[in-house]
Amino acid sequence: MGTVFGNEDSANQAATFEPNSEFFQVISGQLNTLNPLTGAYTEIGNQIDSYNAAGFNVLDNYVYAWGRGPGFKDQLIRIHADNTFEIIGAPTPIGEVAPSFGNYAGDMDYEGNLWIRGDKFQSAALMKINVTANTYEMVSFDGPNPGAVADLVYQTIDGSGYFYGCVHQDLYIWDVDAGVTTKVNVRNLPEGRRVYGAAYTDKNNSLFVSDNKGGVYQIINYKTDSPRAVYLMGSATTSSNDGFSNPLYDSPIIVPE
Repeated sequence: MGTVFGNEDSANQAATFEPNSEFFQVISGQLNTLNPLTGAYTEIGNQIDSYNAAGFNVLDNYVYAWGRGPGFKDQLIRIHADNTFEIIGAPTPIGEVAPSFGNYAGDMDYEGNLWIRGDKFQSAALMKINVTANTYEMVSFDGPNPGAVADLVYQTIDGSGYFYGCVHQDLYIWDVDAGVTTKVNVRNLPEGRRVYGAAYTDKNNSLFVSDNKGGVYQIINYKTDSPRAVYLMGSATTSSNDGFSNPLYDSPIIVPE
């Protein structure tokens, strides 16, 4: 693949993420685990250049992300459990070329693809990257443009794939099979302009979002037309963050419906 940065480990020795139910939040390139009971952070490894649109790959237990720092800007990278990383490189387009890079929202599906969107996308389209081949294709969606949605969560429901992301007081839903997006208002999310730069899920398809102004919420009943948010705990105030979790394991905390 590429070159490993962050310590002297080789790519073959790079540590995979252990099977667990942690919430991982990246703040300005520093990987942390977030304790959902206390809101405290535990740092993992050293701080590196910023990356975003990270997703947990259930096929190899690594995390894949889009580089934003000067050392790997606009390139696909692989994150290891100690926050070292490997530069895979800029993916090759298959068909339509992405309108712009600067990607900041994304998640992995369960088939080895990282789906991301960027701040220059003028539609609901997603960039689908095969992380093994390092190629991508643009996937179009009809429906409202999710605009400033800053992180995505992937889930499968009844055999179909969906992406979810929040902005302000709205939840946007990408139906992958149908090729459409929908928008629904979420009760109890904080008022005003809000960006949720980190999002998490678990094996029960729970949905959690982290407000850049501080605060983690669970979105209850999000598969209906009347979802509501439940405040769980405080979190860091930041304008540069991302979140991911292993979708095959229980959440660290569940709020009863």
